[in-house]
Amino acid sequence: MNRVTTLAMSLLALSVSACKDLSTETDEWPLNSELIYYNSFESKADTIGWRTLASFELVLDAPVGGGSQSVRVSGGCPVPHATTRVNNHGKAGKYYLECFGKNLANGGSVQLNTPSEPFTGKVVHISDTNWVRYRAEGSLECSVNDTLQLTIHAGGDNPSAVLVDCIRIYRSN
Repeated sequence: MNRVTTLAMSLLALSVSACKDLSTETDEWPLNSELIYYNSFESKADTIGWRTLASFELVLDAPVGGGSQSVRVSGGCPVPHATTRVNNHGKAGKYYLECFGKNLANGGSVQLNTPSEPFTGKVVHISDTNWVRYRAEGSLECSVNDTLQLTIHAGGDNPSAVLVDCIRIYRSN
């Protein structure tokens, strides 16, 4: 083997070994935080507490490390298509949102807000047609007296569908 081929194969091996598969990362995010909500939609029990205005069903499709099922949300008007309250356990703090998502048609979003400020919050836009780990930028401030609201949107004027899995909400001081 000549030196150019050897060098090229070495660089290829090095670049492949340097890649990280985010779908299997187990790091806590952000550092020094507390996981207060997790849902991987593995059974009907995982849908208890969700109010829906659209199609909200478990399907056999999930990201690596996400179990065997996810939730498929699809709809048009009205919105939000699915919503639930998340107990902040009476703790004020900064709240962070992450999830896996997969766009099936026209995209969608997952949003974390408070009922007192329903039009502000942290959102991830699900746009990729493959499973992707999404993290909302920044944090949402929530007081001791408020609760958290989690919503999934898929559509509006144009009908859409998304898969969502492994929703995590973290709290830090």
